[in-house]
Amino acid sequence: HTGYTWSDGLAVESGRNIRVVDSVARGNAGDGFDSKADGTTVLRSISADNARDGIKLWQGKCEIRDSISVGNGSTNVVLQNGDFTLANVLVANGGPAERAYGMTVSYDGGPPTTLKMFNTIFSGNNGTALYLGSPVTFLREDHDLFDVGDETAAVFDGRYYAASDINGGKWTRTTGLGEGTLAATALFEAPGDYHLQASSPGVDDGTASGASL
Repeated sequence: HTGYTWSDGLAVESGRNIRVVDSVARGNAGDGFDSKADGTTVLRSISADNARDGIKLWQGKCEIRDSISVGNGSTNVVLQNGDFTLANVLVANGGPAERAYGMTVSYDGGPPTTLKMFNTIFSGNNGTALYLGSPVTFLREDHDLFDVGDETAAVFDGRYYAASDINGGKWTRTTGLGEGTLAATALFEAPGDYHLQASSPGVDDGTASGASL
C-alpha cells in the first residue's frame, strides 16, 4: 500500500478481539499493523520495512507473541494505553526518525497502562531500545536481551538505563525486574537473517513461563 503516506498494511479503526495470525505486512507507506480495537492479538506475524511504525496497538488488553517487527522507518512497536503483553518478539533495526526508539509505551502519557514483557530481543534500533511513559506500570520483565551497544537500553520512571546498568544490576535493584535479562550482542546469522547463531546469548536463555505453547 503506497498510495499515500498513511497507507498501512492493516488498519483497524474500531472493534474488539481482533486476531492477526500468520500474517506479513511489508513495504507499506504507512504502518505495518495498526489497530485501535480493544483486545488485539498479533501472533506469529511479521511487520518489516514499512515506512512508518511496525506494530501499533492503541488500547485494551492486547498481546504481541512469537512475532517480528524489524526495519521499519519509525518505531518498530508502539503501544498506547491499555494492558499489554509482549512475549517471544524480535524488535530490530528501527529507522532514523526523530523518535528513534525500538519500542514505546504510552509515549504521550494518558490513562494507566500495564506492560508484561519477556523472551524479547531488542537490537540495532538506532536509539533507545525501550521507552516507557509515565502512565506505565511494568508488571513483568524477564529473560529479555538488549543488544544496544552504547545506546540507552531503557527509559522507565524518568530514568535512563544503559547496557552496563542491565548487566551490573542497577536495573534490577531499582525496578525489581530483570530476572534472566542481559545486555549483549544478539549474534544473528547475517544482515537481514534474524536466526540466532548457535553461540548467541539468546539461545536457550528464555523462559517457558507464560510463553506460547
